[in-house]
Amino acid sequence: MDTVRLAGADVEASCLGFGCASLGSRISPRSARAALEHAFDAGVTWYDVAPAYGAGTAETVLGEFVKGKADQVFVCTKVGLIAPNDTPAKRVARALIRPLAAAAKPVRDAIRSSGVTANRTVPLTPELVRVSLENSLRRLGIEQVALYALHNARPADMAREDIRRALEDLLAAGKTRAVGVTGADAAAATLKSCSGEVMEHAQHAESVLDREGPYRVIQLAQPVSDSPEAALISCAARKGMGCVTHSVFGALGQLRSRLLADPALAGRMTEAGFADAGSLLMARARAVNPHGVVLSSMASNDHLQANLAAIAQPNLAEAQRLLSDLRL
Repeated sequence: MDTVRLAGADVEASCLGFGCASLGSRISPRSARAALEHAFDAGVTWYDVAPAYGAGTAETVLGEFVKGKADQVFVCTKVGLIAPNDTPAKRVARALIRPLAAAAKPVRDAIRSSGVTANRTVPLTPELVRVSLENSLRRLGIEQVALYALHNARPADMAREDIRRALEDLLAAGKTRAVGVTGADAAAATLKSCSGEVMEHAQHAESVLDREGPYRVIQLAQPVSDSPEAALISCAARKGMGCVTHSVFGALGQLRSRLLADPALAGRMTEAGFADAGSLLMARARAVNPHGVVLSSMASNDHLQANLAAIAQPNLAEAQRLLSDLRL
């Protein structure tokens, strides 16, 4: 497993990170523990979680795994979203539906589109920023996280002095090594002075930060090739900031359809050594964010092994070219 020196957080972490959004909800605690252990044994040291994940249980599930490994792993958690309202009946229903949802994507899609699993945005206050991290540390069973991020942050909140002071106090207290933001608009506002492309993307932000804040790491969905969002990643590197990307497989269905319709392109993918569409997308993610962490859920050992093979691919640049030709 290759490692990266994640700028901003200043930690030597695995280039592949474990996304914990489904731990305790779609993925049972027992299965989650096995998946986490397999990933750790393979060299994964970055784990991304939030209070809302896993219907509010992911941090506790991750905490069980982290016991005895606090000095070997790096955890990112967040503030700004909370889990959907939960009841005993919903917990029983989740346990009953979980095997079917895990096996059938249409079931997962139907559950997601129903809105019952949608997390809720909560207004940011200095007290929430402080208490949320304290509660996360308690659930995780650790004294410090590597990264504490404003979840889908609004640039207007990022610019608030009371929020900045609260985050700076947590840094000074050693509760987190670094502070960051998630979401393309928040990242663009943070990097506003970097390039014209970033400024163009940031023009829709509610405010522009008037001075450097404590935000040193950005996290955003895997961008389409040659998009303004893609410029954010290279911009962060130039400014000495870290970058974490997620939703690597968002274009998987579209890519599979394109490959079926274009045998020449499918042949080019095979010649470059990519086993399938998924490995091509993961390799591209690594190529686009070479100095940062790429997240994946890796709920099964098969997913883990496929991801490991993809990020170890020598033809990462070819993966980027292939997908750029497809405008994916």
